[in-house]
Amino acid sequence: MNTKKFFAALLIVASTLTATNSFAAISDWEIKIYKEDLQAYDKALALDPNDVATYNNRGVVYYRLGEYERAIKDFNKVIELDPNDSAAYNNRGLVYHALGQYERALQDFNKTLELEPDNIWTYSNRALAYNALGQYERALQDFDEAFKLDPNDAWTYKNRGIVHADNKQYALALKDFDKSIELNPENAETYTHRGKVYQALGDTAKAQADFEKAKLLRYGW
Repeated sequence: MNTKKFFAALLIVASTLTATNSFAAISDWEIKIYKEDLQAYDKALALDPNDVATYNNRGVVYYRLGEYERAIKDFNKVIELDPNDSAAYNNRGLVYHALGQYERALQDFNKTLELEPDNIWTYSNRALAYNALGQYERALQDFDEAFKLDPNDAWTYKNRGIVHADNKQYALALKDFDKSIELNPENAETYTHRGKVYQALGDTAKAQADFEKAKLLRYGW
């Protein structure tokens, strides 16, 4: 199993205006799938209790389910078994971010980048942590670093849009969300974020259109 197979999936998805974790609102079928995944990972660890990748992947599932203490325990185990596993530090940083422990999140993101300095997702994650601490300019600097690695990364545009919106830079936020949707028109979360910006600007029609598009992409109706 590849330790980094879930690395890209674990990106912070903060609410545009309230910086809450959108993974709290997962659907019933997603919960069912995650619980099935947990059973499979438990069985795998019973056979090999030192499987770093399985601990990392199970930690991801716990994170998705909002079981943060269990997620941290699994990522701690990964680091115990392999202190140079960059994914574990990144993933644990995301859990700390979800818990509002932004300084601890920064420490883990810094460690990830020390081990893997060209990781575009961690620059994006660290930027969101800086923003949560009120360090808007430092957040933008990290997004600049991410764009140096990939100038056409839809997630980076989305996350920078979140930061702009959180700082009421709505025109810049819309520009980034538009670009993110151009690069990846199938991401429901980006439509939701853009819809919240339109809502903040009082454009109810455009906001509703984006919310409907997000619902269609997420649930198929």
